[in-house]
Amino acid sequence: MEYKDNNPSRIFIKEKKSKKEDEKDILKNFLLRIQLTYEDIIESEKPDFIIEFPNNLKVGCEVTRFYSDNKGRKFIAEWKRFAQKLKKELIGRNKNYRYIMGSVHFKKLQNLNSLINDEFFIKELADIVDNSYKNLKEPSKRLNTFVYGNFLIEELIDIPDERYKKFYSKMSINFIHSDDFKPISQTPKRLNFRHRNGKFNLIRENIDHIYLRNIYPDEQYLWWPSHLQSGEIPPTQKALEEIISKYNKKAGKYKIENLYQKWLIIFAEGLGLNDICCNVGHLEQKLIQETSYFTNIYVFDKFTESITQVYPVCANVFSGAARMI
Repeated sequence: MEYKDNNPSRIFIKEKKSKKEDEKDILKNFLLRIQLTYEDIIESEKPDFIIEFPNNLKVGCEVTRFYSDNKGRKFIAEWKRFAQKLKKELIGRNKNYRYIMGSVHFKKLQNLNSLINDEFFIKELADIVDNSYKNLKEPSKRLNTFVYGNFLIEELIDIPDERYKKFYSKMSINFIHSDDFKPISQTPKRLNFRHRNGKFNLIRENIDHIYLRNIYPDEQYLWWPSHLQSGEIPPTQKALEEIISKYNKKAGKYKIENLYQKWLIIFAEGLGLNDICCNVGHLEQKLIQETSYFTNIYVFDKFTESITQVYPVCANVFSGAARMI
């Protein structure tokens, strides 16, 4: 199963949002979807929140994020730090670079953590934007770029038919005799250029290509690694079992009394392959055997816009329009 998200790094939009604020937003969206009217959400520690409903009903609620493996979760955190450093470097060079969104397609995933912690890699990516920005100035402009040998290849995408000849002619006049920038091919919708350049050693070795797009007026998105949004969605059962087991042990220390119900909400953001949690109805019997503290356990999957109760009985609580798969 594969999926595509045009702006997957929206996971980082509110870069300074605290964990508590994030969890409260998840809870509010959950309540909105299941159409429950509440009076107040009180922040707590054990559990995370107390939801006050009419008639003096109180529900304790734990909110946690779903990841199918800790390795993927750790990488997302490391990529966030890397992407923030890259964005700072880009804006330092040109304030308009804040509108340039990049998706990096790696040749290999080995030693990726070492690569994204290399300051020279950040410099090379910023140099790529320096070279390409002349073709990305207009909003919605996009291109693919990659290094081949000593050449930086640029493929401009979706050139309007009525402007194609004029655009190509203009570029040819300016650059056809230059050793630094030459058009190398043309099709009705694409135009390729190459820069003669001996730089970009890290990119040449590790990157298949980089997709760049001007997303003006949006400026909040960070660059994103493409491998987190293509491939097979990993199994969810083991990860769910571990999450539920962990929170049952944690919940044993709670001392809040007079709660009408005790909820565990497991939220799957659906931004990478390791945080999608769909088709969970078959987990019912296994979860019933393992849970003890919570009266209700829900899986809130943003990818399919669905909320499934997996304990005490399995039920589809909310189902929205699924994303394109």
